[in-house]
Amino acid sequence: QVYYLHNNTSSIYSTMNKISKLVKNARIAVVHGKMDKEEIEVIMNSFYNGEIDILVCTSIIETGLDISNVNTILIEDADRFGLAQLYQIKGRVGRSNRIAYAYLMYDERKEMTDIAKKRLKAIKDFTELGSGFKIAQRDLTIRGAGDILGPEQAGFIDTVGIDMYIKLLNEVIKEKQGQVEKTKTVKITNLALNAYIPKSYANDGDKLEIYQEIQDITTTAGLEFLKRKLKDIYGNIPQELQVLLRKRKIDIMASSVFIESMEETNNSINIVLTKEASAINRIGINLFNNLRNIVNSLRVSFVDQKIKIKLIKTNNYLDELEETLTAINKSCINSKV
Repeated sequence: QVYYLHNNTSSIYSTMNKISKLVKNARIAVVHGKMDKEEIEVIMNSFYNGEIDILVCTSIIETGLDISNVNTILIEDADRFGLAQLYQIKGRVGRSNRIAYAYLMYDERKEMTDIAKKRLKAIKDFTELGSGFKIAQRDLTIRGAGDILGPEQAGFIDTVGIDMYIKLLNEVIKEKQGQVEKTKTVKITNLALNAYIPKSYANDGDKLEIYQEIQDITTTAGLEFLKRKLKDIYGNIPQELQVLLRKRKIDIMASSVFIESMEETNNSINIVLTKEASAINRIGINLFNNLRNIVNSLRVSFVDQKIKIKLIKTNNYLDELEETLTAINKSCINSKV
């Protein structure tokens, strides 16, 4: 048995007639939301009992009887449906152990929007059993998440920042799935920077994907690859996004095993090395040699068996911060060797 979804009541009967001419021996019926409830019930019961071969219908079938004998659905103008709705409609077939087929059709003469193309691709990509959660995630990226990603957002997101929010969200999801974090995550520093993806650069759906990609990167090499990818797809990277990528780079560098903490204050950035790193032979000499270019911006002390570096904030303090973090990692590695 077959569903043929034609979501226009004004032309649904002419569509039924066309199908009846193509499939002459088929028993065909129509069902749509403007029919009487009793009439709908009679037709659906007949279809359920195998008395109808092809049911020409509207999206009224989105939620309804599970008919195991129906293994094919054809959807006209599939590009007009939402992703979650398409997934729900597709689920009307494949309710038994027989192979099911879903044909998503669209007018090839019509130019589809990027969003419509993404919806159809998502349905094509996620065909395995239990894809509902992946579909929901893709739907979120396509349609966007509202003001959650806007620079004007207030409340919880504004308090913790988008990168910390995504980190917390991922941790909760993994916890619910019973997954144990196997790799060390990047520490999120408290650097206060005007960093976000402008509306003019990407739509909300793409912005969420970009934020997630940035959050997933744990190496500076991966960050450079992402920069090239973004430039290829979206064009030149705007200043706000450059700052966001730079913050991620600093977070990655500050997550070194040699660094215990890094905190920003109004006038300085304070970096504390671990006891193990502070005890490395010749670490002080190597640090001085690698930081001689910015030594005037630094205050170094040794407290509680830990080296503490205070970087005084200047106009180019981010450059000096990157140089300091690079020098720390380089000095510790070279001193150990």
